[in-house]
Amino acid sequence: CFQVLYYGILGILLLNLSYFINDKVIFRSLDFNELVYSGRNVSVGAVVFGSSVASSVIIAASLSGDNAGLAFSIWKNSGLLEPVQKLLDGSLLGILFCSIGQIALILFTLAYRKIIPYSLDIELKEKENLASGISYSGALIALGIIIARALHKDPISMEHTLFQVFLDFILGLIVIPVVRLITD
Repeated sequence: CFQVLYYGILGILLLNLSYFINDKVIFRSLDFNELVYSGRNVSVGAVVFGSSVASSVIIAASLSGDNAGLAFSIWKNSGLLEPVQKLLDGSLLGILFCSIGQIALILFTLAYRKIIPYSLDIELKEKENLASGISYSGALIALGIIIARALHKDPISMEHTLFQVFLDFILGLIVIPVVRLITD
């Protein structure tokens, strides 16, 4: 019961942090609060939705599972009880994996902006193009699911998990634009 509460609070904190990162890093030219809440820009709202869902899926995968496969414990010889050690180890790994997922979203956004034949910022901010917002939102959610797939498995080793995330990220970078080209 305590673990559910603890990881629930940690997940909410990480989601708020990812919202801030998405607002300030990924979409630095778009002011989420001004455009969505004050300006009622639905296309930017779709992007906020997509980035929040993608981040949520990554966070859920990052905080789930058992880290017993990783020979990893900073607190092994600290005298802490084993459940406390597991909680702290799980928290650190969850934050690490969540950070890796957030970096993947940032890198994907940079690549996505290069492959689309239009300016995403102009379409979202000035033209309020809902189709563009939904398309990008869907791409973010798809990548979030792909990254979560790699993170959701119980880790065998840190190297294996990082390699799996890297492979799935590359797969997402290839498959998502190809599917977009086929469906357009």
